[in-house]
Amino acid sequence: MRAFAILSALAALSSAVAAPPVPSKASAYGDLTNGERLARGLPLKAPARRTKAARDSAASPVPSYTAKGHLLVRNASDNSVIGYASKDVSITTFITPNLDDALTVSVTLPVGATGGSQLNLAQADSPNAFTSFGLVQGRDDTTTDISAGSSNYLYISSTNDTPAGSSPQQPGNAPSNLNGSALSSESAVWTIDIVSGTAFPIWINSDGVAATTQLFTQSNALFASGDLDAVYAKFSLLPVTPITLTWVPAV
Repeated sequence: MRAFAILSALAALSSAVAAPPVPSKASAYGDLTNGERLARGLPLKAPARRTKAARDSAASPVPSYTAKGHLLVRNASDNSVIGYASKDVSITTFITPNLDDALTVSVTLPVGATGGSQLNLAQADSPNAFTSFGLVQGRDDTTTDISAGSSNYLYISSTNDTPAGSSPQQPGNAPSNLNGSALSSESAVWTIDIVSGTAFPIWINSDGVAATTQLFTQSNALFASGDLDAVYAKFSLLPVTPITLTWVPAV
């Protein structure tokens, strides 16, 4: 009798383990589409909640606008006007006294902003095929770096685009074409404010560090360097005049 009771209990336990679980309505209908749920008289699925990452990835790009202008050249010593950066861009850019001959450049900014740093200045009416107005390694330079005590210099000239904050690149530029050599350049070097007129470039050395960048003119052409005295000591046939640039809106 006792053996029979034990066998009965084991049979009942075996039956309970083997029996499949009864699915709930949620699991039974969870994979149905909303169309299939409607056909069965079931409520529709609640809309899926997007994560913050998904919302951020679907965010629209920041709207922007483009401003056009010219670069006015002044003598840094007395603030007198020398002229404008010219459309005449050969190895380097020359200065013209005539606004009609001034190079037109453009800058793209977020809506609501009046300026920024590490910006590209696109050449709106340059006679050459290069996209931007930037800085190019000098033909006589021993390295791509400018610094105090170095006579290395930079052409202010035409170049193709380089990434903001990058060290010297070789995307192609006017001085390389005209000199027949591979000179490095940077385009996204400009700090611009279209309201105050602030306009100056900052060269990034090969170590990724921003270099003190001084602008000057020699023989009516535009250059930059890390040390004007060192440049003049090496290239002293013509005077070196320190200059500043000012953004002037194009009419």
